[in-house]
Amino acid sequence: MHNARNPSKQEWDEYLAVSQSVKDAAGEDFANFKQLIFTDGGGPNAAQRTASTEIAEGVKGAEKIKVAAVSRSIVARGIVTAFRWLGFPLRSFTPEQLVEAFAFIAVSDAEAVDICLAVGELCATIHGPVRSASWVEAYRAKLGGATAS
Repeated sequence: MHNARNPSKQEWDEYLAVSQSVKDAAGEDFANFKQLIFTDGGGPNAAQRTASTEIAEGVKGAEKIKVAAVSRSIVARGIVTAFRWLGFPLRSFTPEQLVEAFAFIAVSDAEAVDICLAVGELCATIHGPVRSASWVEAYRAKLGGATAS
């Protein structure tokens, strides 16, 4: 979850630690790993992308990983392309393409509702708005999820 600001070293190190934990817990088999990214343009720099690739080394089922990046930012789409060049199976979507993004990561409607709730909670932790997540509430309502209280 990013607005237009790039992640700090500390933020990216925290993300890498979580990624390493997931890798360890999965026994290095990421065949069922799914990730949904919302960014207004902020994203990892070259060194941070390299650190991500180091964690991904030796992962079984890496070609089955599903990562959807939701953004209108040309910069963010460029970062998605850079990750694809490194062998990561990412796809980018605009905020209006949430149906396609959720279909790409292959989650059920019930899971999508839960993810939308989590996105709303994460947005509240970011300093400043995350415009790329602006369609999430409407998408959750369309799926029949309860409205935010």
